[in-house]
Amino acid sequence: MSAAVTHEAPRVWVGCLACYNSGRLVGVWVDAASAEDLSLADVHREAGRVWLGCEEVWCLDTDGIPNPHEMGVSTAAAWGELFERVGAERQRPDRPVRLVRGARRSRGARRGDRLRGAVAPGSVPVDGVVG
Repeated sequence: MSAAVTHEAPRVWVGCLACYNSGRLVGVWVDAASAEDLSLADVHREAGRVWLGCEEVWCLDTDGIPNPHEMGVSTAAAWGELFERVGAERQRPDRPVRLVRGARRSRGARRGDRLRGAVAPGSVPVDGVVG
């Protein structure tokens, strides 16, 4: 008997870099597709304030993205949008080539250009679209 596997939309933890570098974990988990839409106030909502020097946010953790490394919010949003276009039936974090090929079939590789360079050295390359 095999269990059904469901894949949810990729998520990222968007954190404040100044807080992170000061030893404070200030951030929020969001769907990757909406990472670009967050403001500093959104990221600091649970902390209750935005400290002096807080200017930049960064995706410091990921879930469901074939690139397990830190990334900017625009790169995270591109991964999320790619997932939305391709759909859950083709999204396989263990086989990122399938995800990107599915996107090429659905709307071409134009959007994949935002992902160029998103995979760090030593991680899984994504079939010529990334890295």
